[in-house]
Amino acid sequence: MKPSFLFLVSILTYTGSLFAQGAAPAPTPAVSDEARPLDMEEPIRLAIASAESEYALVEQTLNYYLQGGTNNNFDMLSRAFHETATMKYIRNREYVEVNALEFFRNGMDPNRPPSNRTTRIVSINIAGNAASARVEAAYENFTFVDYMNLLKIEGEWKVVSKIFFRQE
Repeated sequence: MKPSFLFLVSILTYTGSLFAQGAAPAPTPAVSDEARPLDMEEPIRLAIASAESEYALVEQTLNYYLQGGTNNNFDMLSRAFHETATMKYIRNREYVEVNALEFFRNGMDPNRPPSNRTTRIVSINIAGNAASARVEAAYENFTFVDYMNLLKIEGEWKVVSKIFFRQE
């Protein structure tokens, strides 16, 4: 069924329940020559536009991370992360947890040339002010597979945690 039909059915059901309770419907306002018909699909279009906008904002945050990493640009990369973001991974069969920004600050050299890698955003999932994403950075002999958790904090999407795997 079309969403506009479902919306109309719910309005008619609600109005019918008011009559059953003895309530009179509100008077219908006069229609002027300039009035346009009610577009029942407008709320759906607005919801889709909002979702697309949030997707683009999450994508922008992930690109700060990917492009900053590729170009050894800590300032760009740091725009993606909350200051307390964690990075968790397995090294030599041991669990490691570090502050993500400290890890990158210590490991990046702005004097190095850009990394020879291909990056891509594989997926983004958003629910309200929470999101998760999978991104990949493919080098010649291996690929980093990163899983990012993001929150919308003070109007900006920030990575709050990252886990990763080095795929040979």
